[in-house]
Amino acid sequence: MGKGSLAALAVLGLAACADNPTQTGADAATAIATPFYVAGKVSACIATVAAAGPLGGLARLAPGDDARYFQGEIAHGLLANCEPTYGPAH
Repeated sequence: MGKGSLAALAVLGLAACADNPTQTGADAATAIATPFYVAGKVSACIATVAAAGPLGGLARLAPGDDARYFQGEIAHGLLANCEPTYGPAH
C-alpha cells in the first residue's frame, strides 16, 4: 500500500469520526476498526469460496443423505463468511 493510499484511508477514517459531534468513544473506535474488519471479512470469504468448490464436489460423492447434509453445511459456511453484515437482517 502506497503512502497516498494510507493517507486517503486515514482521511476517510477521520471524516467518519468528525461526521457527528455527539459521538461517543465507542463510535470513534467502530469507525477506526471498520476497515480492518472489512479486510478480515473479505479474506475469510475468499478462503471460504476457494475451499467450498472442491469440498462441494467431494460432498456429492457421499452416500445417501450425507451429501445433502454436507452441502448444507458448506452453504451455511458460505453465508456466515460472505454474507454482508451491514444492512437489513434476514
